[in-house]
Parts: sequence; structure tokens; C-alpha cells
Amino acid sequence: MKKIIVNGKIIDETSNIIDANNRGLKFADGVFETIRVEKSIPYMWHEHLARLNNGLSITEIKCDTENLYQECLELLQANNQKDAILRVMVTRGGKSKGYLPIDDSESLTIIQSMDLPSYNMEMVNLWVGSYKKIPSACLPPNVKYNQAMHSILSKIEAEENNCFESLVLNIDESISETCSGNIFWIKDDELYTPSIECNILPGTMREAILRLLGAAVKEGVFYLDDLKNASEVFITNSVWKIQKISSIEPLGYSYQNGIYANKILKRIEENIKNYAVY
Repeated sequence: MKKIIVNGKIIDETSNIIDANNRGLKFADGVFETIRVEKSIPYMWHEHLARLNNGLSITEIKCDTENLYQECLELLQANNQKDAILRVMVTRGGKSKGYLPIDDSESLTIIQSMDLPSYNMEMVNLWVGSYKKIPSACLPPNVKYNQAMHSILSKIEAEENNCFESLVLNIDESISETCSGNIFWIKDDELYTPSIECNILPGTMREAILRLLGAAVKEGVFYLDDLKNASEVFITNSVWKIQKISSIEPLGYSYQNGIYANKILKRIEENIKNYAVY
């Protein structure tokens, strides 16, 4: 039986750990991070931790994250995993007065380690989703909130249309991201991606590509027409690394096998191989 860590203690993952009054259960009041692990090394740990701490600050959840790294390593060892996906979730503790938290009781931190899924080398389809991205004026976009209904509905819509992911647009119809990743494309031998001004959640794989390729990546505000004559499209997150796109539906935009994407993937995999946390 696999183990999880709850507030620093290793327990069985089937243990009853959630109180009915926990705000994470009642209101999805919390934040999380999903971290790729290869050869027992959590890739881009510092970036994940910084985003988690930023989310805790924005949501005003009090949580000490100083020992998270060591706890993650302990969990990987307890589950005998060297390659895995870590999920670190923090929910707000304490009593509530409706939506309002009314004390500063200890937050609840849960760490899970799941088996690393096999990489899908097949190209997949994107669906232009009907659910627009929540504007940044309504909810800061650079946090992974436990509240994920927008992504859930977008993913269901993609599945109902036989597609892998939904492409998410902003209210002004500009391209933001997909329901669980960032998007890149090749056009006239140039690499493009929406900038952070496009209401995106800047993923760590996106950050890795920008770090590895630097000024070669053109960031900006783009629309569906900018994808029409692209030669390649791919999406990124911590689980897939890079997932190549064959078409965008129902527009009928189609793309070549990802030769350029394969080159970027090779660089990412080399970076992961040589990555060290400290």
C-alpha cells in the first residue's frame, strides 16, 4: 500500500484524513503543485516551491514550507519510487463563518507520490474550448488553486469532442493556454508562445524552454489566426513535458510531425538528466 505524508507524518494513503469542516473540502480553499521526479530528483524544485509560496501568500494561507523538500524525498523512499509525480497540496485549516475563515488554525499539507505515466509519443488533437479563461482581474492566474472547475469543464468538453485538451481563449479571444498546460508553435522557423500578459499560468516546463532557448522564443499576444499557418504546435506541462498536436478542432488546422518539438524535448530531457536541486 502506498504512503502519503500529512502534516509531516507518513501514513497509508487510504487513511481517513479529511474532516468534514476542512475548508479544502468545503470550498476548495487551497493551492497545490505537481512536480516531475526523475532519478529521485524533483525537477525545477525551486520554481515549484516559489510558486507554491506565492500562492500561499496570495490566498493568505499560513503554512511553513521549509521542510517540504525533505518530506518529499522521504515519501519517495517510503514508496520505493525514483521516477514519480509529486503532488503537494495545502488547504486552509480552521473554522469558518460562511466563506470567511475566522481563525488561524494549522493548515493541512498533503504530499502524494504517483507513478510517472509513460510518455505518449502519438500526436493528439486540441479542441477550441467554449469556456473562457477567468480574467486576471477576477483571480490572479499565476497560482495553482485547488479550485479547478474551469479546467475540469474544459477537459470534459475536449473529451466529448474526441480531443486530448481544450485550447483556452481569453475574453478578448486571444490565446491563453490549454486546460492543463502551456502552448507553443512554430511558424516560419520561429518559436512562439503567449506572454504572461495573456492571463496564463506560467508552467515550469514553459519556464524551462524559455531558459534553455532564451531570445529564440517570441512571446506576445496571439489569436487563432496565428495558429492557422503554423508548421508545428505542441503543449507542455510537468507530466507530459512536451505533447505534440496534430490538429486544432473544429477549425481543421493541421500540423506536421513535431521535428522541432523533438529537438526541444531532447534538450529538456538532457536538462532533467543533469538537474540538481542544491
